[in-house]
Amino acid sequence: MLGLHEAEILVRSFLQDLNPLIKILDKYLHTHDFIRTSSPVLYAAVLAASAKFFRKDLYPQLLSQAQQLVGRAMLETVSHIGVIKAICILIYWKESHDRSAWMRVGWCLRLAFQLNINSLRTSILPADELEARIILDRERTWMNLLCLNSTYRLSYEFDQTPQLPTPDSSAVDRWVEESVGLGNLEDIYLGASIEVSKINRLIGTLDSVPSPSSDILRGHINELIRHVYQKYFDPECQGSKAIGGTPAFNKTRMALDAASVHLSRTRLVETGFTDTVALADYAKQVSNLVDTLEVLEVFLAVCNRCTGDREDGAPAFIARFYRLLLFHSAQAVSVPSTRPPSPAGASEDAAANSTIQQPYQNPFDELDWLVQEELDSRQTNGQNPLVADNEYWESLLPGTSTDVFNWLDPNQFSVGLDDNPLPL
Repeated sequence: MLGLHEAEILVRSFLQDLNPLIKILDKYLHTHDFIRTSSPVLYAAVLAASAKFFRKDLYPQLLSQAQQLVGRAMLETVSHIGVIKAICILIYWKESHDRSAWMRVGWCLRLAFQLNINSLRTSILPADELEARIILDRERTWMNLLCLNSTYRLSYEFDQTPQLPTPDSSAVDRWVEESVGLGNLEDIYLGASIEVSKINRLIGTLDSVPSPSSDILRGHINELIRHVYQKYFDPECQGSKAIGGTPAFNKTRMALDAASVHLSRTRLVETGFTDTVALADYAKQVSNLVDTLEVLEVFLAVCNRCTGDREDGAPAFIARFYRLLLFHSAQAVSVPSTRPPSPAGASEDAAANSTIQQPYQNPFDELDWLVQEELDSRQTNGQNPLVADNEYWESLLPGTSTDVFNWLDPNQFSVGLDDNPLPL
């Protein structure tokens, strides 16, 4: 089915293009030969994940083989770090209908405890580079598991999901410095992900904290966000670890901005959406997360181009999401086409010295074509295009379609022929 040369290309593609997003493999340690000889299960998972993007004709067979090997390893209670890594990779790049992620994270946690990799060491690394890389790789696996567990715990809000203690910041900083010293620059943002998971855990406790204690906790969380931002994302800050322009930088920066939005939203909900200061802060945090309309349009164009003829692939789901997001934004805007005149009483000197104000153009006016296409489509089909996509979003982050993105809920949908076609 797959020759050795083709397998080497797929492994190289994974390490170059996919691994930076999840940071689960040391690219200097996990060469093609090392993966193939050390863990057949991990080898199969890497090939399957890579084929999903680079050899789509081979993907179904390779995915089936990887899942069979993982299933056999679990059935035979194989305790090996390669099994944990393989499951994490298959979770990260799972199919849209796959709802087993939370359960499989639990398997990985049990394996990690059995392999005794559920902590960061306090001793120094050995002088031998290979030994040092293997030790750091075990710890890298545990930190990946902590991030995955945190994600699904916050999403499902199950009491059964263990709330695992995370390493303190000094231990994470030491691990990052050691790994970066061996050339793994992307591991900087694995450290940042651990910090973000701590922040998200604290935000999750705000609902159970009464005011004014909640305001004190919210201020503490804001300070943590500021500290993490400076340490990992502000290149002008002394001692900053920021390396901009990398996939891990962009992904983790967005996660931190999303945490800021979530924190601001808790204050908005707590005040019943009546506090104008809380509303202004929420708008500011959202603008940091998505800076401009142009960014959304670029995302939409890229996803449309990547969709091809597969409407059930991740790019297609994301393209439909961004298309509807732009549609909502254009429908919700009620900004006048020109700015209002200057207030009466302005001094003549000030008017004479001021520059001529250009008419204000609503940036969403450029989306008239998209709005009209969407309305025409809905009049013909009579349904919200994302209603059928709920299963995909729920499989990634359960609760999003009825909470964070509540406008995905069919009960909140109208066909879009009134003055206010879709409620936000």
